[in-house]
Amino acid sequence: MKRMRTAVIAAVLLGVLAVGAAAASGIQQILVDLRPDITVEVDGMARTMTDKNGKTVYPISYDGTTYLPVRALGEILGQTVEWDSATQTVIMTEKVLEPAALYPTVDDLEKGMTRSEKAIDGLTPADTYVERAKQYAALVGDLDDLRAGLDALVEETNSDFSAGKLTLAEFTDLNNRLGAVDVRLKDAYTDLETKTIADETGKLTAYQISANNLTELEAAMTELEQAIEAFKPAPTTVEQAQSYAALSLRLENLYEQISARYKTINDDYIQNRITNSEYNSLYSRANSLDVRAKDARADLEEKNAASGTAYQVADAVIKELDSRTASLEQEVRDLKPSQDYIERVKEYLAIEEKFSALSQDISSEYSIINDDLRQGRTSYSEYNSLNSRLGGLDVRVKEARTDLKEKVFQGVWEDPDDGTTTPGGSYDDYSDQITALAGRIADLVKKLWTDGWENGRQLLQDLKALDEECGKLEDLLESAYKQSKLSKSEYRSLESLLDRAEDRVEDAMDYLEELFDWDDDDGDDWWNYHNRWNYGHDNGWHRGWYKDDWFDWDD
Repeated sequence: MKRMRTAVIAAVLLGVLAVGAAAASGIQQILVDLRPDITVEVDGMARTMTDKNGKTVYPISYDGTTYLPVRALGEILGQTVEWDSATQTVIMTEKVLEPAALYPTVDDLEKGMTRSEKAIDGLTPADTYVERAKQYAALVGDLDDLRAGLDALVEETNSDFSAGKLTLAEFTDLNNRLGAVDVRLKDAYTDLETKTIADETGKLTAYQISANNLTELEAAMTELEQAIEAFKPAPTTVEQAQSYAALSLRLENLYEQISARYKTINDDYIQNRITNSEYNSLYSRANSLDVRAKDARADLEEKNAASGTAYQVADAVIKELDSRTASLEQEVRDLKPSQDYIERVKEYLAIEEKFSALSQDISSEYSIINDDLRQGRTSYSEYNSLNSRLGGLDVRVKEARTDLKEKVFQGVWEDPDDGTTTPGGSYDDYSDQITALAGRIADLVKKLWTDGWENGRQLLQDLKALDEECGKLEDLLESAYKQSKLSKSEYRSLESLLDRAEDRVEDAMDYLEELFDWDDDDGDDWWNYHNRWNYGHDNGWHRGWYKDDWFDWDD
């Protein structure tokens, strides 16, 4: 087969060799040989190397050394290959096999192998290379799963034999069966490739791929031009801004695709995958699309400007959003929640839905003013003003939503309470739980001065566990109240008791963390602990006093 000589950037070679950013300064242009005539065999089987899009890639030769595509080779060898663009580094890690995840027994492997072989034997190759590549992709996944299961089972079998879980006869039998599956699997890979991607008849050339892509882009550009032509001022400024933003985003995405196709065309030309005349034809079409995209942008901006400058449009949008926010704030203030819990939930959801729509519109406007700044349609001072106003609206919406939730679910409505306890003794049960929890907290706080030196860190963990218990009990109280198992006065009374217990836990944790300086990264934790301990005993901390605050440790 004739060698294809081409010019490439050394960064490609560096990527193949997994050299990081440190080598970036050594980039130079070199000449290499593209070697489709070189065959790569792995475990005695010829393998076709493909990129992440399924396109066949080949080895290259330079200065007497052959280089292989790192992603393709890594995946063949069972490696996960990633590219870190920030550091210009190829990262390879071994794929983690899940033993027995898909085929836990040899029987399952053999049955799975039989199914795949039948599917491959019954495959009728498609007429075009593109369709055959799809057939390959549809079936190769099952073979890859079988390979993973086989590798996992081989490893598990060897481990079991080493651990004495299998006799020599059992091990030999399993090995023979697994070896037979391995042979069948290699043959299946070969048969599938022979029927599909090994037959390159009808395979699209680089020119055909770019030509087809440009045809798709031209159709998309025509559709977008028609949408811009039909663009008219909307009934409200918010709708106007949203319609404009949608068209602007479509145009920006299309322009990015055109730029990407420019790069592909140039790369194909440099790599001699297209002729000079093909390059000129493709470049002319891409350039025409570029001009149309710029004209479309100008037309869209001109139509949108009819409603004012970008700042004026955003100003009007924010005024509308402000009005909607004020209206919802008033609706929350005027709300009188129903006595029935189900009805209260319905009332909450009805208003919350309006808040959700308002939040989405505020978020959309953030995106629009950011885009206006990037495109130079607003100045920095205008942007800062608009951004500040949107931030204020965002805060107001969050506060109003919080007020709504508290009003509906925490009993701001009038609750008929005759002072009687609820059936089932729920109040007494919860009161006993809180009392017991408070007692455990008091006992643990006292240990700060008896066991603190030896068990300070353990005490902190115990305090955190009690704090979590307080949180869970708080949730139970709220649930009981919503289910009318507690009256309003009972709920408030129990909540107050629990808050006091929770405060003591949090005060104790804060005291320990600051006293022992455990969150300090300067490495002097023990020094701080030791000196503060001595100072504390000399100055009254053992009596429960710290930084002019009485924590009532031994109450």
